Formats: sequence, C-alpha cells, structure tokens
Amino acid sequence: MVADVGMASGPGKVMGAKLTRNEIEQINCLVEAGLYLNPSDFIRETVREKLAAIKVIESRDVDYETAKK
Repeated sequence: MVADVGMASGPGKVMGAKLTRNEIEQINCLVEAGLYLNPSDFIRETVREKLAAIKVIESRDVDYETAKK
C-alpha cells in the first residue's frame, strides 16, 4: 500500500507494513512513556536513523587511494 501525501518537506508517501503484536505493544509503550508523539512518529524516526546508518556504511566503502583524496 502506497499513497501520496502532502508534507512540509515535499510530497510524501504512505506505506503499509505488517508488525507483530509484540512490536506494536513495544511501540505503544514508548509512545505512552512520552518518547514519541505517536506510533507514526516512532516509525518515521526509526526509518531516518536506519537510512543514516546505512549512508555511513556506504560512505566508508571506499578503497585507500580514494579515501586519501
């Protein structure tokens, strides 16, 4: 499932994902503890963190000569 959504940073997409009951309960506990505004806020932040981590890994995947430049 993907749907277009207007956002302040540009058009976005809504994506569906299946989570286990345990995962949903853990997310809801974090929301209830005040760490996130709502489950969507948790998911957006988690996706951003994962993408940033992958970007770091990709940038480190260079040979020695390229890294010296």
